[in-house]
Amino acid sequence: MNEILAKNLMQTDVNQAAQLVRSMLTEKYISPIQKAVSNENKRVKKNPCKNTRLLEALKPFVGRDAQHSLTSTIDILHTIQTIQGMTKQIPPQSLATSEQARDSISTNSVHPDGIYDIDSACVGFAPQNPNSSQNFMMMLMLMLLMR
Repeated sequence: MNEILAKNLMQTDVNQAAQLVRSMLTEKYISPIQKAVSNENKRVKKNPCKNTRLLEALKPFVGRDAQHSLTSTIDILHTIQTIQGMTKQIPPQSLATSEQARDSISTNSVHPDGIYDIDSACVGFAPQNPNSSQNFMMMLMLMLLMR
């Protein structure tokens, strides 16, 4: 009987500790992030980009199904703009000195002359044109609207 009581008390203590950690993390980290995202989203909706304004202007001239698609697309644009705005607010991380960076890379990928091996799996993933990803997103949204 004492063992069962001790296990129940221990389980209660563990649950209370977990709830305390959850509450602290929510109060200290999650709530401020949610508030910042909400504020940025409100700012984006108050100051929509020209693409969003154009889509809003088209809504009265299309059918109901297309209006729903336009509304979804506008929501996606707001989300993208919110993420971009939040990304701009993140302070740049302190950069490691070149010696620290060189020490953090495995010695097999650094040649004696200081030249690094290129990771062939990563080649081609970086956009060549900074606007290419935005252009791709606009084309994708237009294709979805045309369906």
